[in-house]
Amino acid sequence: MVRLLLAVVFAGLVAAPRTQNEPAAEAARIVAAKKSAVVHVYVRIENDGGRFGKDWFKDEENKRSGAIIDPSGLVLTHWSCVGVAFDDAGQPKADHSVWVEPVDGSAVPAKLVAHDAGADLALVE
Repeated sequence: MVRLLLAVVFAGLVAAPRTQNEPAAEAARIVAAKKSAVVHVYVRIENDGGRFGKDWFKDEENKRSGAIIDPSGLVLTHWSCVGVAFDDAGQPKADHSVWVEPVDGSAVPAKLVAHDAGADLALVE
């Protein structure tokens, strides 16, 4: 069921391929219109004993991306980005939390809605 949900959501995000006749201006317009839907996603580890630091994925090298896919705030990202915060059953690990940072720079905590480790997809909100 989760795999089907993720496949449907992901299929809705894939755009038709560009043709050589499509003007670059149209592509630029689409990017400008959709860029606010792109967010940074990272995992915060509060008590990691100094292994990674307080915001493991927050530094520029390890910030990951996601896309807001509906107005309620559902974000599609990679399981490999957020999976470290959850056990094998998808339950949150103690002292780990997932955060989403929109283009305005504010950061908000997120919870796992669904994931498919095999497809490397996760939905958080």
